[in-house]
This record gives sequence, C-alpha cells and structure tokens, in this order.
Amino acid sequence: MSRTWAVVKREFGESVRTKTFLFGTIFGPVLILALFLIPALLARSGGGERDIGILDATEERLGQRLALALVVPQLGTGSDKWATR
Repeated sequence: MSRTWAVVKREFGESVRTKTFLFGTIFGPVLILALFLIPALLARSGGGERDIGILDATEERLGQRLALALVVPQLGTGSDKWATR
C-alpha cells in the first residue's frame, strides 16, 4: 500500500504544479459564477421603454408597415409589451 500511496502522492504533486491546474482552479469557479450571474443581471435590467430605429431605403415601405403592425396591447391582456395585429 505504501508504494501505491507514494505513486498517488507524486502524480498529484506533479499535476498540481502545472499552470493549467492553477488556471483551472482559479478561473473555473469564476467562469461558473459568471455563467449564473450574468444572465440574472441582464434579466433584471431588461425592463423599460426602448426606441427602435428602422432604416428603410426600399420603395416597399417596410418600416411603415412594421410600425403599423406594432400596437400597444390593452392593459390586463398579458405580459407582453408589444403585440402584432
């Protein structure tokens, strides 16, 4: 058993001394934390009114048709801010 323990101790010591191990140990938890926090922070700050600019250089007047298609829904009809008709 002492030989096995000596091999395990040496292999673990060799892997701990590498730059990759240190990088993963430090930045792994930071990356996981960021993957959970960033979407939560973005979802929290997503409310409010926003302006939409439409640049339409065609003669089909797509911007005008889009503006007419977007209407503000009546209060109490749902959680969506915009609805199409």
